Amino acid sequence: MKIYFEQCGGILGLDKKILIDTEYLNADELFKLEQLVDDAKFFELITDSLEQPQRGADYFEYKITIKTREREHHIKTTDITMPPNIGPLIRYLRQKALSQNR
Repeated sequence: MKIYFEQCGGILGLDKKILIDTEYLNADELFKLEQLVDDAKFFELITDSLEQPQRGADYFEYKITIKTREREHHIKTTDITMPPNIGPLIRYLRQKALSQNR
């Protein structure tokens, strides 16, 4: 599985990106990430339903693409419009992107 994560926006315009290839993760890390993707029901999320907020400032926008051997799916959401079930996955990916960019 390959996961591409991008965060942009916010008042400071802090952009973060990361590509995770699960082939290079240890077993514990792989299990945790697969659990987060499953719990988020990622492949069930409808891309077009995650519209941008009509108002608001200082929010982050997130783009996530997950590609497996069988399928590929992407979503785009924000702090304001994200479904609650995807929050833990986004927090995990943000932390990974932050630690990679140090």
